[in-house]
Amino acid sequence: MEFSDCRNTELLDDLNKIEELMREGLKVANFTLVQLFSHKFYPIGVTSVAIVSESHVSIHTYPETGHASIDIFHCSDGSLQVLRLMDYLKLHFEPSQFSYAEATRGRNLKVSTSTSACLLQSVA
Repeated sequence: MEFSDCRNTELLDDLNKIEELMREGLKVANFTLVQLFSHKFYPIGVTSVAIVSESHVSIHTYPETGHASIDIFHCSDGSLQVLRLMDYLKLHFEPSQFSYAEATRGRNLKVSTSTSACLLQSVA
């Protein structure tokens, strides 16, 4: 996802707010947070990566241009979780322009779920 011309410019350079946004967004979207890693760049910018049971989510901010790039990787059935997270992040970053691309990864892989993890099985 690409968020351009974000109106919430203070958020783009605030590590604590990005982490709070990530935690709350994952909760709202029903992702299972395993661990969160974040870094504040000098002089500006934040990167936050959440390892979730379903895969991972990353946010990279570019305050100097009012931009945020967000990646959501998941191995859960359907995209409701992804759509919920996209909507939540869009609401808080307040981009004037928004774009996203969806890509299916793992060609020739069948995805199945167990109680706590995603299992990839090769399809012949």
